[in-house]
Order: sequence, then structure tokens, then C-alpha cells
Amino acid sequence: MRGREIIRVACGWTWPGDIEAMMAVVSIILSLPALFIAAHCAFAAPSVSLAPSPTPIGLDSPDAAALPKPPIVPETVQLQPRPVLFVTGESKWDDAEEKLGSAFHAVYGEIGRLNLRTSGVPMVEYTDSDDEKFSYKAMVPIEAKPTEDLADEVRVGAGPAGKVLKFVHQGSFDGLEQVYNRIDDYLAANHLTMKRVVEEYQTDRAKTPPEKRITNIYVFTE
Repeated sequence: MRGREIIRVACGWTWPGDIEAMMAVVSIILSLPALFIAAHCAFAAPSVSLAPSPTPIGLDSPDAAALPKPPIVPETVQLQPRPVLFVTGESKWDDAEEKLGSAFHAVYGEIGRLNLRTSGVPMVEYTDSDDEKFSYKAMVPIEAKPTEDLADEVRVGAGPAGKVLKFVHQGSFDGLEQVYNRIDDYLAANHLTMKRVVEEYQTDRAKTPPEKRITNIYVFTE
């Protein structure tokens, strides 16, 4: 038996079929220094062609969108009553950003003019909506009601309060539609009906990248 065949046997790659040959190989192997065998096993190993491992589907993969979303699970919380300054109005969905921006500009303008202290972040209650338009109440919580008169469009009142289901969305506002679809699925599965919904914007849109924005969604049910 040639030296290469002996090394192949020593490394466990193959064995001769003939018993006498096998015993002869064993005798030779036992007489070889261990380091000699180890070195040859390391450098003379047969090449093995491995199939490439499948690429895992990541968040940026085109297939990621096809993955089923896990069920959305809310937290039940109790909103405490707080005074708010607010502006109400109606808007088409295409004009939502402009309309709500103007509403909050008016509210924060009065907060600054009257030196009021805020006690929370901006909120919007959607009081009515359809496929084309919606009615809104844009609010900012304040510590105490002002004693001075407010601008015509800005009013003071009570903020949303009571037992609600709290859903949290992290990401751009463009992703909210999918979140609401999952909320609808949750409500249907639990035989609940949405009465009112309030969005609370935890992060400053002007300073926060879209993927890091946090929106709390409070759903009043019956």
C-alpha cells in the first residue's frame, strides 16, 4: 500500500476492504509518530465542496415584507384627566400634515404667549373619519388652565381620560396604516369596537429620524 493510502486510513478517510491489508496498515500506522500523522491529516485532507448556506431574511430583504406579522398586543392603561389647550378642525388626508402643523403652531403660540407650562406631549384625537377626510382635536396638555383670554381658534378643556388600550408604534408615520390594520384585527378577535382613538407623539418629529419616532395609540373601546 502506498504512503498516501496509509495516511488516508490513518486520518479516517477510508479503509481497505481486505482484512490482511487492513491489519498491515494498522501495524504501519502504530509505528508512525503521532505528529507526523497529525500534520498530514491537516494538510492532505481531501477537499470538500460545501453548498452555500441560505441567506437569512433580514429586515431589508425584499422577502421580509412577506413574513407574517406577530399579533399586536396592547397594554391596558388608565389615562388621567389633564387640562389641555386645543384646536379642532377638519382636513383631507392629503392635507393632514399641513393642517395639524398649523393647529399645533397655534396652540404652542398661545402657550408661549401666556407663559404656560406643558405637562405632556402633543396629541391628536380623531373624532370622525372616512376615506377622504377626518375631523381632529389637536391638543397639548398644560399644568393649569390659563386665566387670560385665548386666541379665537385656541380653546381650553379636558384631555382624554379613562381606561384605554395602549398600542405603541416605532417608525415613520407612513407605517401607521399597517398598525391600524393590526389593531382592527386585534379588536375583531377580542369582540371589541373602537369608539375613539388618540395618538400621542412621544418624539419631536423635527429632531427624530423617521425610523426612531415613537407614537402611542390610545384606543377607547366598547
